[in-house]
Amino acid sequence: QKDYEIEFKLNYMLYSLYTNWNDLQKSMKYAEASVASAKASNNKNYLSNAYSILAVAHFYLYAKTNKKEDLAAIFKFSEEAENLYQKFPGYVSNYTYALARNNIANYYLSYYPKLTSDLVKKIEFNVNESLSILQKSSNSQSLQAGNFGMLSYLAQEAGDLDKSEALLLETNRILQTEKPLYYPMLIKITGDLAELYKKKE
Repeated sequence: QKDYEIEFKLNYMLYSLYTNWNDLQKSMKYAEASVASAKASNNKNYLSNAYSILAVAHFYLYAKTNKKEDLAAIFKFSEEAENLYQKFPGYVSNYTYALARNNIANYYLSYYPKLTSDLVKKIEFNVNESLSILQKSSNSQSLQAGNFGMLSYLAQEAGDLDKSEALLLETNRILQTEKPLYYPMLIKITGDLAELYKKKE
């Protein structure tokens, strides 16, 4: 009998490999294959992860095509990823769900730069949902940092530089607890703080 969980892991690894090599066609192929093998395995956590990587593949596709249907697919598959957590309680990990929520917030920021009040509410909802769930997860510092970074950006755009600073400092504090330290993100946060302090002068 075919082991679809192993097949999923192989497809996932191949997706990652081709994504790192910027091979969009094969990246998409193995993201779609990951969804198929995750469905066949009936592992809801794998399926949620598979939908998330398929959304990422469409993220790169949209950057190339600029087609509305590719943009719509990013949100469609991201929502499929997070919906599984609600539909099948206990079968999707907290981290997988938190990542899906974080991704949705990131996509909103990436593709809808005009921050209407409705958009800000959507971003904050997804970020806060992600942060709330991450309280139940260990070794999630980078994902927490990404969430706080988005909240800091929203605060800065709203003109609340003190709140933005406090959030960046909290982001830095969280990253300092990660082992090993992830220096690229720490350097980015340091740069963001330096830019913020210039604005406060």
